[in-house]
Amino acid sequence: MALYDSSLRALMNQLDMQPGSDSYDRQLILKAFNRCVIAHSDQRRASGEPYYMHPIAVAEIIISLGMDSESIAAALFLHDVIEDTEYGYDYVKSEFGKALPILWTASQSSVRYRLSREKVHRRKISVKCLSQCRTI
Repeated sequence: MALYDSSLRALMNQLDMQPGSDSYDRQLILKAFNRCVIAHSDQRRASGEPYYMHPIAVAEIIISLGMDSESIAAALFLHDVIEDTEYGYDYVKSEFGKALPILWTASQSSVRYRLSREKVHRRKISVKCLSQCRTI
């Protein structure tokens, strides 16, 4: 319980430090946080740490990037929940509305089309060339 409390407190403190922190939907984020902990309650990482610490860490990154409440909730609740737990797509849709399942579908599309390292490198060069012609 102490880990839960300290993780939640840290996440909410990070929200408080963001510009425009009053615009976050804290109830949505808290709901996603609680569902994340429940969904992953019986899972452990190889280190022995509770698995839910990983989605929380991802949510902290999303917060630091200044993303919206739905993105934070998706990082918390959708991160491996549909694939690794009993909670399915329909459950997520009924609990969180349409936005989170759409984010999950989009994230799965990018996972399905992972590129080889060489293709990633070429893509980065191409993108950089578009924004800065002096790259080459």
